[in-house]
Amino acid sequence: MNEREGILNKKIFFIGTLPPPIDGQSKIASIVLETMYENNADVMVLNLNRARISRTFTDQIRRFFGILLIYSKVILSQKNVDSIYFTISESKLGNVKDLILYLLIYKRLKLLTIHMLGGANMDKILNNNSLLSMLNVFFMKKMRNVIVEGARGQQIFAKTFTKNNIHITPNFADEFLFSSKEICLEKYENIEKIKLLYLSNMIPEKGYLTLVKAIQLLPSKIMSQFEITFVGGFQHQKHQKEFNECIRNMPMIKYLGPFIDGEKKKSLYLSSHIFCLPTYYPYEGQPVSILEAYATGCAVITTEHGGILDIFKDNINGFTVKANSPAALSSCMRSIATDRQKLKYFALRNIEDAITMYTKHRFKSQISDIFFLTH
Repeated sequence: MNEREGILNKKIFFIGTLPPPIDGQSKIASIVLETMYENNADVMVLNLNRARISRTFTDQIRRFFGILLIYSKVILSQKNVDSIYFTISESKLGNVKDLILYLLIYKRLKLLTIHMLGGANMDKILNNNSLLSMLNVFFMKKMRNVIVEGARGQQIFAKTFTKNNIHITPNFADEFLFSSKEICLEKYENIEKIKLLYLSNMIPEKGYLTLVKAIQLLPSKIMSQFEITFVGGFQHQKHQKEFNECIRNMPMIKYLGPFIDGEKKKSLYLSSHIFCLPTYYPYEGQPVSILEAYATGCAVITTEHGGILDIFKDNINGFTVKANSPAALSSCMRSIATDRQKLKYFALRNIEDAITMYTKHRFKSQISDIFFLTH
């Protein structure tokens, strides 16, 4: 019979990316840590956070010395633990850093559970005949578990972990964001302006420029039917200046700044009809922002990219568009302007999906089962 081990003060070495800044990855990792504490675990924490998303030369030098400090802490902290948790990277450089960490804890790899938040690029790393691939397979075959966001992740790690050691644990939306179907229906009655929201990092590959260019392609009569809001932080100041200049003569577009949370965030989602994330970001995982849009009753426009495929179906949750194609996105917006009724049905389905599959309670329960059940 399975029993919880939390009351025994299980010792866990947590290595993960925690806020600040708050993004999908840091939010998920923080809830994993919270779940460990709720199970009475004795947790040693090694925070891998990057204080900001900027990638200037100075930031990279600072990061290099930070990594050396992380390795020294790994050497000192790995002893006398029952489990090790680690959020892994999927860039090639990040993966090399992970391999060094695996080497440092080589004798304790059997205690290691890795968490893949993303995976698109990890598939390329693992499933080829390169030295990097062989080294990853060598180390991973000695590990305890891997946590992935969806079925796509299970396929990525199929040759390195047994099926029983691959745990599918979808991401979640915060409880305070969840709307009711009744409230959802209200915002789709008598729509004056179609309110579209982009909420993500302002990285070109996330698609914010694609959206701006798509709006510019709209006929003025269609353009006037939309209100578009952007929220997200820029990697480089010059990108923000270029964006501000680009939208200067577009009164239907608002930029609210790098970050929003709490009731302001909820109000923004609840007042939006469409959430748009036309991403082609190479490290895209399962965007928490899309799940938040589900919970608040938004239809979604996105791409068939990364972990989105695990949580989104075209013409059921919203519309998919071709990645990095302003023309495709503009065409989608024109179709919506002439037939708004579909939005309501997508939104109602999305609330249902969020309640059924993407709650924090469900996520915590699955994490607890991985770390605190004996079999």
